[in-house]
Amino acid sequence: MILNFKSMETLNLLRYFKGLKCIDKLRLSIHLLESKYIGSDLDIDKNKEIQELEKRLIELDISYATTITNFSNYKTLTFLSAKFMELAERDRDIFVLEMLDNI
Repeated sequence: MILNFKSMETLNLLRYFKGLKCIDKLRLSIHLLESKYIGSDLDIDKNKEIQELEKRLIELDISYATTITNFSNYKTLTFLSAKFMELAERDRDIFVLEMLDNI
């Protein structure tokens, strides 16, 4: 783990995330990085990260590059996304760093 000071909600969300299949981790990560809920204090290049994640996702799911996927079709990922939005901004930033570290 990168940071040792996490709320219980963040830790629980990380447990769920670590249990996902790689392809679902990529889908969720892209979705969260594209969201407006990522803090402006987070020192990452979101566009670069999204491009890298999309490359990896296309390697696993070629249809990702050619179809528009409705994120709400993924019930577990939608649930985790909602839980992410409930976190405090600092916890969301911590989660994003941990998420990117665990892909």
